[in-house]
Amino acid sequence: MSENSKRIVATVLLVTDGIGEQLDMAHVAIGGTNASTLVPASRIAEDTGVPVNELPGRKFGALWTIGEDDEELSDFRLLNDPRIYRG
Repeated sequence: MSENSKRIVATVLLVTDGIGEQLDMAHVAIGGTNASTLVPASRIAEDTGVPVNELPGRKFGALWTIGEDDEELSDFRLLNDPRIYRG
């Protein structure tokens, strides 16, 4: 199985609440493409320290891995953190 990975900019469009035992899912647009995908919101929150309810509208660097049968976004890093003053 061959896999290709590259760093991309991912924008969280919205987070939907999981029902019952299902996870909250982040709808993520993949920069430079017309593609989007679903990612467990907890994965992004754990990687970045950003609470799930603050994910929508934020941009992240991420590793996009494309395999023969599926794709995955991982290793999220917050870009342009507005909580940090750079004055």
